[in-house]
Amino acid sequence: MWGGGERGDRFGPPRGEADQQTMTDKFELSRRKALLGLGTIGLAGAGAGAGTTALFSDEETFENNTIQAGTQNLIVEAGIVDDSTFDGNAGSVSIESTSADGDPAVGITVSDLKPGDCFTIGVNPKVEGNPGYLAMSGAVTDNSDNVNTEPEVSDDDDLTSSTDSQGTDGELAENMEVRSLGYETGDANNGIPTSSVTITDDENIGVPLTMSELLSGYLYRNDSGESTPSVPVGHGDGSPTTVGGDPTQANVDTDQVTHLVEFCLPDTVGNSVQGDSVTFDLTWHLEQARNNPAPANATEVMDGSAN
Repeated sequence: MWGGGERGDRFGPPRGEADQQTMTDKFELSRRKALLGLGTIGLAGAGAGAGTTALFSDEETFENNTIQAGTQNLIVEAGIVDDSTFDGNAGSVSIESTSADGDPAVGITVSDLKPGDCFTIGVNPKVEGNPGYLAMSGAVTDNSDNVNTEPEVSDDDDLTSSTDSQGTDGELAENMEVRSLGYETGDANNGIPTSSVTITDDENIGVPLTMSELLSGYLYRNDSGESTPSVPVGHGDGSPTTVGGDPTQANVDTDQVTHLVEFCLPDTVGNSVQGDSVTFDLTWHLEQARNNPAPANATEVMDGSAN
């Protein structure tokens, strides 16, 4: 007889137990494969993550950076100097508007001018901001004969009789002389400085300009042989004067001087100017001195070509 125990020992465990063991083995094998598969996937994931590193880094930002251009502004103030004199019966000289900043100012009015008369205006060219080279120019806008008296007719080659119509060929502009009396610090009414420097054009050093010659302009210069002073003292045929803030920009808006300009009708003119009138404009020009070579003449400042 087959005993349960013997049968089991000889032929192995009962069928139910054998089936259970085989399924366990299969389950364990499948689980190992599954774990291996998961491990492979995890390795692949780690390899993929190796491409996105996290190195040390930092950044700093300067915000709201601003660049602002400098400024330069010329203001010209003018007044009549007290010691303007008229020989004999006094004429009159006045200036209706004393300041110009961008818009033309109403200018000088002179009446009853006679040979030998002179008048002096004090001009304050004030530069706000960066220093600059300064030039002055003029333009004759009207030069009329007006009333033609008998003495003028006899002395004026352009006239043949006192009945000639009023023309635009007056002689006053070509006979008026303009001189610079230099600079002084302070008010325009302080009087004429002791040192007189004649306004000259660029071609005729030492020759006074006439009204007509103001068209070419002139450059504000230092006296010969002088370096540019902190406050201009005059101008001649020296180096160009700079007016305005200190060139080092350590201090600005400091220089304001009175430039005295004298207008004279020489006593040698005679009758040819009787009744004549002249209307003219005076213009001051400013161009920055920094990063700009010194101009050779007034024209380079007037047209902005000094550089």
